[in-house]
Amino acid sequence: MLVAQSFSKNFGLYGERIGALHVVCRTDDTRTKVVNMLTRLSRAEITTCPINGSKIVAKVLGNKDLKVQWQHDLLHMSDRMRTMRQRLVDEFRKRQTPGHWDHILTDIGMFSMTSLQPNQIRILREEYHVYLLPLGRISMTGLTEHNVEHVAEAFHKVISDTAP
Repeated sequence: MLVAQSFSKNFGLYGERIGALHVVCRTDDTRTKVVNMLTRLSRAEITTCPINGSKIVAKVLGNKDLKVQWQHDLLHMSDRMRTMRQRLVDEFRKRQTPGHWDHILTDIGMFSMTSLQPNQIRILREEYHVYLLPLGRISMTGLTEHNVEHVAEAFHKVISDTAP
């Protein structure tokens, strides 16, 4: 069994390759083979691991006050994203925006897929200044109490006007 964890987003350490790969093996022989293979792969891909991110993580997790602050900040941000997800879906429902939006409430993390087409994404950008990634992924961290209604209204208009 393999479990990969990334700490890049949790610590704001993008590009620092901070994470862990956990491997559970049934036998010592398998463990030895896996360790040797992963060591060769790591050396071939990375050569020297970046150290700055790991030092930051070690400092935060090793200091009680910093760890408590970090945990508080994570809860604050995850609550804010959950609130913005709910607000966006509520605004879609209020407008009866065509489409299925419940997945936005069950998604986790910073992004959700919208299923918008490239021409709809272009219209959102050019006419409403609502910016999505090219495949229709929206960042929940970009939504605020001040812009969520505008974003929902823009989606509604674009989806309604371009529906087949």
